[in-house]
Amino acid sequence: MTSTGIMLVNGNHFWQLSQKGDEIYWNNIENDISYRLRGGKIGALLDLRDEVIPQTSANLDELAGTLIREVNRLHTEGYTLLRETGKYFFENFDGDDYRGASAFIKLSEDVKNAPNNIAAAGDSGEPGDNENALRILALQMNPNIEIRKWSYEDRGRAVSNEIQMTSLDHYYGMLVGEIGILADEYNENKDFSQVLLNNLNELRDSVSGVNLDEEMVELMKIQRAHEAASKLVALADEMLRSLLEMR
Repeated sequence: MTSTGIMLVNGNHFWQLSQKGDEIYWNNIENDISYRLRGGKIGALLDLRDEVIPQTSANLDELAGTLIREVNRLHTEGYTLLRETGKYFFENFDGDDYRGASAFIKLSEDVKNAPNNIAAAGDSGEPGDNENALRILALQMNPNIEIRKWSYEDRGRAVSNEIQMTSLDHYYGMLVGEIGILADEYNENKDFSQVLLNNLNELRDSVSGVNLDEEMVELMKIQRAHEAASKLVALADEMLRSLLEMR
């Protein structure tokens, strides 16, 4: 039985789980029960599919989309070697919905195969002026960038976001750190469950199983007792024979 009361095995009877697309059916009844499967391997896979991966993907897209927006904002204000402005560095990502931005990010046609169109110069527009390039470089550590932080809960049924003021570097570090903490938490839970399982198996074996070491000790005790009894019988027989001969 699952933790939410779905019967899987009862005596000689069993009920199968089947999958169709993203839905999971019980006993071939087309009513999705995936939301009710919690814990265990199936529950972990569903948590991964509906919470962990979508949340990580959304935050990675947010980071990529914000990077595209901020770099392009500065790059279009800078001057190229030909003293032109308005050139995009990345292919522009329209709108503020950054879904898919991490797979979309790429050089724009303005600068692809045209390094002279990289707007490294600042307000002076003079060749060799790297003022705008330094502004773009500073984006990594700029703590005043608006970026959304996404959260997926209840198997994706509760999706929310909040705008944070932080740097791209800190946001990326936070994203990687969350993945590391989550992995460490799952590993600790796995180790705890394994220790608990081992203890239960040992308890079961102590009640219904056979411990070969203990049985060997008992066998040796019986053998020694048998040897002692044999010597006692032999000694009594010898004493009785001696008494009969005295007559």
